[in-house]
Amino acid sequence: MHSELRKALGVICFAAATAAMGRASAAEEPAVAQSRVAGVQASLVLKVVHPDEVRTTLVQKTKELGGYPSFLGDDSLTLLVPHAALPELSLLAAKSGTLLERRLSSEDITDAIAQGEAQVKSKTEMLERLHALLADAPVDGTLRVEERLSQLVIELEQVKGSLRLLRHRARYAMLNVAFRLPQRDRIAYVRSPFEWLNSVDLDRFLEEF
Repeated sequence: MHSELRKALGVICFAAATAAMGRASAAEEPAVAQSRVAGVQASLVLKVVHPDEVRTTLVQKTKELGGYPSFLGDDSLTLLVPHAALPELSLLAAKSGTLLERRLSSEDITDAIAQGEAQVKSKTEMLERLHALLADAPVDGTLRVEERLSQLVIELEQVKGSLRLLRHRARYAMLNVAFRLPQRDRIAYVRSPFEWLNSVDLDRFLEEF
């Protein structure tokens, strides 16, 4: 199990490091072709005895690493951290219980970001041209220009929204953690010759015990 855990975390480290190196190279060498940027997502399924304690520990560590929780549920949580911090957070999570399942996905979003930026620039320039046309348009043409303006504003906001999500993925890696509680086998009962014992709710007694 330890060797498998180290191997899994090694893959996570590589993916996070690749994404971080891509952003660093782009910042340091603006004149050179843009380095690739990846969106990284890791998922762990853990068997834990005290999920509340594990959840609190992971959320606190996420904040210390410069991230934040995006979802907190009774049996799962989603944490966002800078890419370079993903291996450390994943290791802490994996050590918090018994690792049942692990997954890692990495998607190259460089082209999607570039296309989004190009679309924003193109639609913004088109808006400026339409505003200029609106000032000189005849009365019968004003309505058509205004309709196109309204449609273009909607398209521009949609593109900007998608671009914000892509840039957010480029900045933060996602860690999904799902909890599985140990299952207690239900006891098969036989009737006791002692009547008072037959009336005792042993399931409830064991839970409270």
